[in-house]
Amino acid sequence: MRKIAFCALFLILLFNSSCSPQCQQWKIAVIKSNCPCATYTKVYLPTNNAFNGIDAVFISCNGSVRLYFNALTFLFVPFDDNPECSQVTLKINDQAHTFIAERLEGGQSLLLSEESTQLIVEALLEQTSVDVTAGRYQTILIPDNFEKTYRALW
Repeated sequence: MRKIAFCALFLILLFNSSCSPQCQQWKIAVIKSNCPCATYTKVYLPTNNAFNGIDAVFISCNGSVRLYFNALTFLFVPFDDNPECSQVTLKINDQAHTFIAERLEGGQSLLLSEESTQLIVEALLEQTSVDVTAGRYQTILIPDNFEKTYRALW
């Protein structure tokens, strides 16, 4: 009887811990190559919601930094029937900013403009969260661990 109770308790704890959400924070990865022009660093915030979340990825290569949003399931909706663009709304301190992002081939990635990227970086460095909406997708970019990882891009 004790063995059954112990096994049941173990299984409950195992399943409970495996279903708990991961702590979301910015991460860094360095992709090295024999060719310096093909070496890059990325700072990314993976989504906690694979169905309608967005991965945010900063990529640094050859001295420039670009920000991409990646959808994991469906395509980003084209803006005004233009398959090369998609609308992105950023909400910072209850103020909304709307931008048009470049919709990359395949439709599941967006390249943000320098202006929108700068707005996001400034907010996160000031420890302010950024709410992002792009079509059916939503995410919150959190400032936790952002400054430390972002500085690694330079």
